[in-house]
Amino acid sequence: MYLDSFKNVISEYRILFKEHRSICRQALSHSMYIDLPLILISQERRSGGTLLSQLLDGHPQLYVHPGELKTGYPIKTEWPPIDTKEKWTWNYNLIHDKKAKHLDRGYKKSELSDRYLEKYLPTFVTRHLFKHYWDTTVPTTHRDVFDIYFTSYFGSWLDYHPFINGYRPKKYTAAFCPALMNTKKKIEHFFDLYPEGKHLAILRDPVNWYFSAKNHGEMNAQPAFHSGLEDILSKWSEAVSGIIQSKKQFSQNVTIIRFEDLITKTEQVMHIVASKLGIDFHDCLLTPSFNGRLIESSSNFFKGLPGEIDKSSLSHHVGNVTDDDNMKISELCRALHYDCSELAERC
Repeated sequence: MYLDSFKNVISEYRILFKEHRSICRQALSHSMYIDLPLILISQERRSGGTLLSQLLDGHPQLYVHPGELKTGYPIKTEWPPIDTKEKWTWNYNLIHDKKAKHLDRGYKKSELSDRYLEKYLPTFVTRHLFKHYWDTTVPTTHRDVFDIYFTSYFGSWLDYHPFINGYRPKKYTAAFCPALMNTKKKIEHFFDLYPEGKHLAILRDPVNWYFSAKNHGEMNAQPAFHSGLEDILSKWSEAVSGIIQSKKQFSQNVTIIRFEDLITKTEQVMHIVASKLGIDFHDCLLTPSFNGRLIESSSNFFKGLPGEIDKSSLSHHVGNVTDDDNMKISELCRALHYDCSELAERC
């Protein structure tokens, strides 16, 4: 009885192994090596980075990484200490997002949402492709490893819309990660990796941002946003200082967008973004999507239709931030906000 049961298990594993091997072969046959420059959307959390990433999502000239890029180590907001002298498994485990439940379960923006969007990206395929390209390209630089990561990521995304709807040549890979460009060291590391890369940064009004960050932190039990007003605002200040540093040091490769313009003047902003990136303007840049399909807002306050932008986000703080806090925020952030705003695009 036990032997029969054991044989059945072995038989099922053999079938599963054959299926996995077949899927890996198919993924490898349609995958293409991606060594494109990176568009990095980065500023402080709760500033519209997810929205901008979702607006870029369906563009035919871009590979757009969904959600947040989590290749950082030891946390997502730090560049990983890649070492090409180590084995491929060491580097894969370093930059692979081990907590990316969306790889197997589908994608959803917010833990408060009960809606998953289908996404067929089995991790065993990602691992297989990473090893294949590691062995065949023999990486020698950090950039090579990131190219292999993006190649294996998009190559193992079995229902990725460019492969389903017909491939067109790409100009960039695009990804969003908050607080990855908030210091001079991080900024220079990015442009060392991607000299031809682009930094898109969003500037949000500090009062409006403070209420959103504090509220989101309380609802999602994030200790970083449970501290006092000055501690919370220090994160905004550090990120905005980073944006200014990035713009002054790498001016032609950095575009600053005001959050209120992104929300209320979406078409004008996205025309500017397309022009700055050197990509064609498409109407898909006007509606947030995931894998080419319209996606609903993840706002804690707004439950609109898929593809609809939450314009009420500009006024959530009204009546919810005390006059004293308003005054303190103005004193702490007014000059920095003005300096960054002067460097932002005009619509």
